[in-house]
Parts: sequence; C-alpha cells; structure tokens
Amino acid sequence: MKEVKISKVNDTRCKAHVTFDAESTQSVQKNALNKIRAKAKIPGFRQGKAPDALIKQKYPGDVYRETINSAVMDSLTDIAKESENGFYSIVQVEKVDFEGQSGVLDLEFDLPPIVKIKKIKDIVIKENIPEIREADIDKEIDEYRRRDAKFETTEEAPKDGDNVIVDYELWINDAPYGEEVKDRPVRIGSRFFDEALEAELLSRPAKKGEEFSHVTMRKNQDGGEDKYETFITVKEVQKAILPEVTDEFAQKQDPEFTTVAIMREKIKQNLEKRFQRRNLAFEADSAFQKLLPQAEYFFSESFLEDEEKSTLQGLGLEQLPEEKAPELRELVIQKAKGQYLSRHLHQLALKESGKTLSEELSSFVEAEIGKEAAEIAVRLLQIAQEQEEKLDGYSRQILDSYLHMLTVELHMRFFRKEGLVKKGKKLSFEELEQQIKSANEQKQK
Repeated sequence: MKEVKISKVNDTRCKAHVTFDAESTQSVQKNALNKIRAKAKIPGFRQGKAPDALIKQKYPGDVYRETINSAVMDSLTDIAKESENGFYSIVQVEKVDFEGQSGVLDLEFDLPPIVKIKKIKDIVIKENIPEIREADIDKEIDEYRRRDAKFETTEEAPKDGDNVIVDYELWINDAPYGEEVKDRPVRIGSRFFDEALEAELLSRPAKKGEEFSHVTMRKNQDGGEDKYETFITVKEVQKAILPEVTDEFAQKQDPEFTTVAIMREKIKQNLEKRFQRRNLAFEADSAFQKLLPQAEYFFSESFLEDEEKSTLQGLGLEQLPEEKAPELRELVIQKAKGQYLSRHLHQLALKESGKTLSEELSSFVEAEIGKEAAEIAVRLLQIAQEQEEKLDGYSRQILDSYLHMLTVELHMRFFRKEGLVKKGKKLSFEELEQQIKSANEQKQK
C-alpha cells in the first residue's frame, strides 16, 4: 500500500511525495533485483540464480537505478489518481530511499494541458429557422433527375448537367504530375474540376479535339505558391435528357417516395435538417472562435517541447534555426489552444451525459443518419483508438465527418447550458449561405 501527497509547484507542475509500506517496499526491491538477476553473469551461479546479497554487492549502481525505475512505475497510477489534474510526464526524481522498511519516493511532474473558462462575453448563437422554398425542392429533384438522365451526343457547347468526355493531364510547377487520363466522363456541375475550370468549359465553344489549359495558383506549406496547370481536350459533349417527374419516377428514387407530393414533403424535411446542421455548424464555430481568446490555458514546458518535436517530424525536419524557435512555439501554442478547448468542451458534455465518446457517437449518428451508419461509425472509432494507421483514407474521411458533426453537437450543448443560444429569424438557404460567405470574408480581412 502507498500513501501519495501532492503539492503544487506552479500552474503546470506539481510534486509527489510517495510513502511505501513494508509490503510495497519489498515488492519494489524484489522487482529491481529480479531484473538485474535475469541478466547478471556471476561465476559459480547459473544465470538468474545469484542471491540478493551478491547482486547488491556486485551491481550497486544498477540496483539503485532499477529501484528508481521500479518505484516510479509502481507509483504513476496512484499519482495520476491523486493529482486533481492528472499526470503528463516526470520532470525529475528528487529522492529515492528504499534502504529501510518503508520506502520513500519524491518526484516532480508536469500536468497535462489544462483549460479554464470563466466569464463568457459577447457570444450569442442564433438558431435561425429554415424557410425552404419550392425552388429549393425543385433543385433537389433536379439532382435526382440528373442521376437518371440519359445522354446523347451534341454539337452544342456544354450546359450545366451535361457530360463532357475529356482527356486531361495535371502539371505542378511546370512538371507532369501523374499520368494523362483518357476518355473521362465529367458532369458539369459535379465539381470534379474546380468552379473556375468548369466555368471555362461552359464558356468555350464545343470544338472537339482542341486542347486548352487552365492555371490556378495554390499556397503551399512553405508560405509560397505552386502553379497547378490542367491540360484538357474535350472529345465529346453529351446533352443530358432528364426524365419527367412522375409517381413512378419518385418511387424509383426511394421506397418512401410513394407519390411526387410525398417526395416533395420528404425532401423539404431533409432540407430543413440540412439547413439546421449548416446553420449550427457555422454558429458553433463562430462562437468557438470568440471563446478561444477568452479561455485560460496552462501548458507545461514538457508538453510544449513534445508538441514542437511532433510538429518538426510532421514537416520532415529535425530542428529549426534558433531565430525561428519563437515562431514554432507560438504555432504550437495556438494549435494546442484550439485542440484542448474543444477537448475541454467535449469532456464537460460527456460528464454531463455520463456517456463515453463511443456511446455519444453511436446515439448521435443513429438519430441523424441511421442505425447502420452508427454501427460503422463506432467500429471506425474503435479501430482509430486502437491503431490509427489501420484506417484507410476513405474510412478516415467518414470517421472525421461523423466526429465533426458530433463536435458541433457537443459544443452546442455547452453553449446552450451557458444560455448563449437565442432564437434567430427565418432564412432561406441562399440567405444563410450569403450570411456565412460575408462572415468568412470579414474574417479574412
């Protein structure tokens, strides 16, 4: 049995004084001696069979070091439980004494990141009301029609919804990137290419076999720009022939769509859900960004050093020039603030509900999407928690999408509890998107 006393050094560091009773002291000593005995080669004794007294006499330094290791490893769980804010890493071992019947261990340790939220100012979340228009429903139905469209070759220039059969090749910084793609069908409006390139396809006459190129500049991680140039040859334009909207068409899209009227009503309900998700995601993110500078953060030196090493490894670097060190530290701090504020809000929500992250994810995804999707989400989360590299890129995207949706929900629970959510006004999808666009433009200024 052990007695642990914790004392505070500063906001990110503590000291632990651990007293071992006779039984625990003997256990530490025995573990230390057994580790050395297993490796020791002493004439006259088989390996692993030398007596304690001889091990202590021949390897006093090793015995002392292994006693420290054994005492520390035996104490970490108890220290983490006794510490109000947990345990991050050992800074130094100050004292180890296991010579008598009762062992003593004194060590200094850093705390994990801590976030505190005090008074919240100037944060209001508007829960706007969706105003779904007939044109919005028509637009969704047109998407269903495009999926069932038939195509016929035309000499006309392509229009939104038409197919173009193209050969294309991507070059980055005037060098080919990958192989040329042949005879690829691309639907205008699918955003297979970026909007600017699609707009250029729409504006060009349908000259088969004529190659043109489209250039965009994109920022890279070094702060510079890369030149992306796509060479395209339009080989064929296929005009979309859309089916008529009938009850039979509706039933083909979804068994629940027994008539066109029911199809329109179900689409309206789905659009209302989508509006609410979009609105709350934007409002929650805006509120989160305002909360970031208001919260207090306590990051230990050992935590920040570990994050700096991890950041450099991600960049493929071993170290930075000394003059760049302050920039790296600031980058790490800003990243950690967002990460650990979000984690703090998660923990508050989970504590309130009494559920695990897996349980929250399951119930949320099942309510939003369905039971099958919930089972997939939980399975992917379990794989990620056990061994992240087992997830392929597509699975990672699916899990990230579900976790992002859950993050919005957990953040909103915090904001609701704080009384920050107010009733908004009726908005159309177009008005909501314009509001979001304007806010994003304002942030960039």
